[in-house]
Amino acid sequence: MENALERLIRIWQDCTKRYRYKDIAIILFFSKVALTNLFGLVPISKSLIAFGLLGLIYLFLGLSILKERGSIRIDGIVVIGLTVGIFFGTLKIHPEYRGVFFDNPQWDIWGNVLNFVSAPFAYYFIRCQKNLKQLEYDFKVIAWINFIGNSWGFLRPAQQETAEEYNMLFGYQIAFPAILFLMFYLNDRKKTGYLYLSGLSIALGVFFGSRGCVLGYLCFLVIYMLIVEPGMSRYKLATIIIGCLGALVITSKGILRWIYNTAVMFGIESRTLLKLAEGEIADATGRDRIYGVLENGLKRNSIFTGYGAYGDRYLLNGDYYSHNMIYEILITFGLLFGTVLLATLFIFILRMFVKHHKHPQFPLFLALISFSICRLMFSYSFWYEPLLGGAIGIGVTMLQSKKSKLKDCSYQIEMSDEDADLFLDLLGEKIVDEPVEQGG
Repeated sequence: MENALERLIRIWQDCTKRYRYKDIAIILFFSKVALTNLFGLVPISKSLIAFGLLGLIYLFLGLSILKERGSIRIDGIVVIGLTVGIFFGTLKIHPEYRGVFFDNPQWDIWGNVLNFVSAPFAYYFIRCQKNLKQLEYDFKVIAWINFIGNSWGFLRPAQQETAEEYNMLFGYQIAFPAILFLMFYLNDRKKTGYLYLSGLSIALGVFFGSRGCVLGYLCFLVIYMLIVEPGMSRYKLATIIIGCLGALVITSKGILRWIYNTAVMFGIESRTLLKLAEGEIADATGRDRIYGVLENGLKRNSIFTGYGAYGDRYLLNGDYYSHNMIYEILITFGLLFGTVLLATLFIFILRMFVKHHKHPQFPLFLALISFSICRLMFSYSFWYEPLLGGAIGIGVTMLQSKKSKLKDCSYQIEMSDEDADLFLDLLGEKIVDEPVEQGG
């Protein structure tokens, strides 16, 4: 029987086999905010912690590139290069944007877009890992780090009576692991612990975060039940029943008021619950005025020309941004090219839903795309959101892996329909069930 030391050594050996340099880089990349929040509890500058983590991320990426020849992702470099080109091309055409680009810390492109952890860089990191099964293992670690780091970093000040009653960022930060935990439970129904963690996480997001954080969670669950869950299972039936009960609760002011008052009795102040109880959950909170300014800006311009990167910030005098991905893309690229870009993204997502929903790692793609799209419809920016870049990267890897495998089997053979079905089933298993890569 192994002792504690031997067990630790064995666990360490297993981890070094499972997680290679690029996996560690990916885990740190998608956990940077959570780790910064967690380590921020020690008396060290948060900026210093953030820079230290950034250095570690790219140290492991560099080690991965040195160890694995040909591991540089050209498409990822192109995406990053295009982003840089669009911003500095916009600045060349619109020098009046300089103030929005550099002077406002809210939009400063060095701290928000070209900060090495935004959407284009996330695409690069995800594309480094071709083994999607291994990538799912990476996101298990990411879910735990984000849950512990963000919840502990936010809730611990409550012991010192300095906690915030509302924090929009916290809502989204904790909703991300909530969706991942739900995905892990749906992938393996025996692990009910993931379900409890998911429920706890999304409850924390609703109580202390923004109302929008729950949308990605619901979107993931509904789409999963519609296109991934086979037949009318008890899980699908439970989702329908819970959904109906939820709709009943949301439309009943009496029940909502009772829930809010009960929460207050226990010392829990929730902006989301208050808005629900007062019937103000659908209030635009100023977004209507923002959309009106952006619509007028689109009308003034030709359909062939946009305002360039950060055009929405400039139209809104550098005080606000679009709060909507569709408006932001249309303002940036113009009505014609913006519509083409949005249509391309829609077709890409639709293709994943229709043709690849049986892929074992499709739920991971669904988790990231549900979270990012729902968030971007109400806040944040498509330039910033790393999970949008990550979702697109996963989708591209799924498409490319299938094409490359099919290319290897381009010979023709004669067989019966039953044999052909069996062959395709076996081929599908070969495509999606790649063995985990070994190495250090």
